[in-house]
Amino acid sequence: MVLLVAMAVLFCVFTVNRIFSRKDSYPPGPPGLPLVGNLFDLPKDYAWIALTRYGKKYGDLVHLNVLGQHIIVINSYRAAVEMLDRKGSIYSDRPTFVMGSELCGYTKTLPLTPYGQRTRTMRRLMHKFMGTGGVVQRFDDVLQEEVQRLMTRILRDPREEHLEGHLTDTTGAILLRLAYGVSAREENDPYLLRARSVMKQFFKAIEPGAFLVDTIPWLRYIPWWMPGSGFLKTAAEWRENYYKLADEPMLEAQQKTPNSFVAQTVQNDVSEDEQEMLKFTAATIFAGMLARFIRRIKLDDVFDCKRMPFVNAVVTEVLRWNVVGPLGVPHQVIQNDVQDGYVIPKGTTILANIYCMLSDEELYPNPQQFDPSRFLPDDVRPLQRDPRDVAFGFGRRHALSICLTLGC
Repeated sequence: MVLLVAMAVLFCVFTVNRIFSRKDSYPPGPPGLPLVGNLFDLPKDYAWIALTRYGKKYGDLVHLNVLGQHIIVINSYRAAVEMLDRKGSIYSDRPTFVMGSELCGYTKTLPLTPYGQRTRTMRRLMHKFMGTGGVVQRFDDVLQEEVQRLMTRILRDPREEHLEGHLTDTTGAILLRLAYGVSAREENDPYLLRARSVMKQFFKAIEPGAFLVDTIPWLRYIPWWMPGSGFLKTAAEWRENYYKLADEPMLEAQQKTPNSFVAQTVQNDVSEDEQEMLKFTAATIFAGMLARFIRRIKLDDVFDCKRMPFVNAVVTEVLRWNVVGPLGVPHQVIQNDVQDGYVIPKGTTILANIYCMLSDEELYPNPQQFDPSRFLPDDVRPLQRDPRDVAFGFGRRHALSICLTLGC
């Protein structure tokens, strides 16, 4: 009976969408199937690779229709800048992910908060925290101390298989001190371990096609004991993990580091509602920025990229070759728009295919090859486009993420 009702609903959605849509006005894309549209054209894993193939076939903008929900995939830097940066005011909202936003609780993070007063308040708090170069300079001592600890760890254990862990721990330790004023343990710090897991869970929860409940929202109401309800248990575990990341270091910051920025802000400057926002804002900084690679550290006696061009080139190529968020964070258009002669209807989900942009063979010859020399001065070939223009996404929220990460 439930199956028959579900099929009837899907048929009605498809019929209404076919009647009222202007298909010829949308960007090109795979044709899809009756009733479900392009539901099966988005694989659960590595969706950005499939979308890149569509980009090569259909162009800069690719249109998908999943059960009546319009999705536009942007595959070029030009189109992404024009839509998400220059016209960012109408592309500033976020789609609602049943799995990520509602079931996992990530709607409390800045990347998934619907556009409005809460978004503006969180941006203000983050900007006050470390939104300008002058503000970030007060953290130079922290950066220097943690980099020195990194060098000590590498000298103590220089094995290649442990280098990634050393670098990740150092990045996390810096962010932990910046966000909460709390120093990380030398090994297996619980906050760093939790931040890594939250980061992985967040990106999986918002990956297109990863969870059927995002396509068929009423599935969230099925009993937990029914076959196929495993996503409900997963969501509960991920939500608890994220809330612990927000709560536990905040509590320690208030108890043990009362002079930290977070503790002082909670005590003095904001309302109770804003205190709650600050807690999740700090968690966003901590977990989200752990996924980024710090571009430069202003330390005269430790690290100077101007005098270490090859190191800087390696870091730059890492950003291009192994982008952390290959589809960024989805946007949603708040009013009808036209781009390149195509209709972008209100409510459309917008995906910026960062992976595709950083794998463009015209911009980056042999894009699958790790080649730091792309970003070294050369008399034979010009420098290739800096991936930082793309790797951190587009729009006002992502611009703030760049500022936070680069210290600019």
